Amino acid sequence: MAEPDDTECLSTKALQQIHSLIGKDASYLEHLPIDKIREPEFEEKKHKRLTSLPRRILFGQIKEGEKKGLEVWILPTKTRDENQWPGHRFNLFDRHGNLHSSITIEEAIRLTNAANAFKWLKKNGTMDLTHLRAVIRYYFMVKKVNPPSPWPVDMRFTAELLAACEAAAEFTTKEALNGQKANTTKTPATMPTGLKANMTLPSSKAQRMTEHEASLFIPERRRRAATSETFQAPTPVPPTGPASTGQPMIEPIDEFRQAFQRKMLPQPAPMLPPTSTPTPTPSISTSSIHTITTLVNPDIPPPPPLQLPSTPPRTSTSSFIPAYRETLTKHSQLTNRLRTNQSSLHTKETQIHALQGQIRDLEAQVQEIKAEEKELKDEIKGVEMERKRLHDSLTPEKREILFFGREIWEREGKRARLEEDGGAESNEDMNLGE
Repeated sequence: MAEPDDTECLSTKALQQIHSLIGKDASYLEHLPIDKIREPEFEEKKHKRLTSLPRRILFGQIKEGEKKGLEVWILPTKTRDENQWPGHRFNLFDRHGNLHSSITIEEAIRLTNAANAFKWLKKNGTMDLTHLRAVIRYYFMVKKVNPPSPWPVDMRFTAELLAACEAAAEFTTKEALNGQKANTTKTPATMPTGLKANMTLPSSKAQRMTEHEASLFIPERRRRAATSETFQAPTPVPPTGPASTGQPMIEPIDEFRQAFQRKMLPQPAPMLPPTSTPTPTPSISTSSIHTITTLVNPDIPPPPPLQLPSTPPRTSTSSFIPAYRETLTKHSQLTNRLRTNQSSLHTKETQIHALQGQIRDLEAQVQEIKAEEKELKDEIKGVEMERKRLHDSLTPEKREILFFGREIWEREGKRARLEEDGGAESNEDMNLGE
C-alpha cells in the first residue's frame, strides 16, 4: 500500500527538524541499525481498533515460558491531541501472523530475545525505557508511518535520541573489539610450540666436537628406540673370525653406552680435601639472580627489590610520657563513646521491636474489624431480603394501610423536628435579650 505524499513530507520534515536540533552530532544517528528493522504492513482484522495504524515493528521473540516462540511486535497508535506523540503498544503474534494477546513493555523486555534493531539496548537483562521509547518513535519516522498529525519534535526528544545513539555507538565499538579478539585467537601460531626441533648442529660447533660427541646427536626416532632397546645388556655373540692380537674388541653398543654415560649422566662430585676453615659462600646479588632467571625463562617478571625492615622511630623520654597519656585518654574516650553508641542502639532496637508488636496488634484489630464489617453487611443484606419478602406477602389493602401509617409517622417526625428547632431559636433570642 503506497504512502500519501503529505505523510512523506511530514516524516521528512520531522527528520529535518531532528538534524537541525542535534547539529554537528547528527552523525551519531548513523549508529542506529535502521537497515535491521522488520516493519511489514499490518491490518488487524479480528480486533479492529480505530486507533491502530497499519504498521508494526518486530521487537523480538519470547524465549521461555508458556508463550515461548511467540513474536513481540510494536504497533503505533493514534492520539486525538496534535501536540502529543503517537503512542505504541506491544502485542504478541504467532508464526502465522495472527494476533495472540497484548504484553506490557516490562514483560517484553524481560522475556524476549530482542531483535537486531533493539538488542544493543539490552544491558544486564534490562533496557533504558527512555532510550527505547525515543528509538521506537525515530524508527516509525524513518519508516514513514502515517500519523494523523505532524510528528512533534522538541529538545527533550532529541536529547533522549542522542543519548540512545551514544549507547548504540558504544555497543558497535565493543562488538568490533570482540571480533578482533576472536580473529586473533583463531590465527594459528607461526612458531612451533612442541619439542620438535632441527637436530642439525651449527658448523662452528660441529667442527669442535669429537667423534664420540658427534655420535650422541642422533635423530629423535632413533634416540627413542635406543632408550627402550639399545640400552639393554647385549646378548654375548661368539666370535666367528680369528681373534685379533691388538686391543680388545669393543662392541659398538658398548661404545655408544659408554659415550652416553660419559656425556649425559651427571658426574660424581669430586672429593674435597679436609680443611679446618669453612668454605665461604659466594654472595649472589639481586641483579645476577635476575640475569640468570631471564636467561632461563624470559617470561618470568623480575623480582621486587629487597626492602630492609624499617625500625620504628625512637622516642625521647621527655615526650614519651605525655604521648602515652594522650593515647590512654583517647582510648578511654573512644571506649566510652562506643559503649554509649551500643546502649543507644540497643534502646532503638527495643523501641523498634515494641513498635513492631503494636503494628502487629493493630493489624490484627484491623482484620477483626474487617471480619465484623463483613458479617454486619451479610446480616443487613439478610434483613433487607426478609423485609422485602414480608412486604411482598401483604395484600394490596394491607399494603395501602402500611403506606398510610408510614406517611403519618414521617409527618409526625418532621413536625417534631420543626418544634425542636423553633424552641432552640427562641432560647437563643432570650439569651440575646438578656
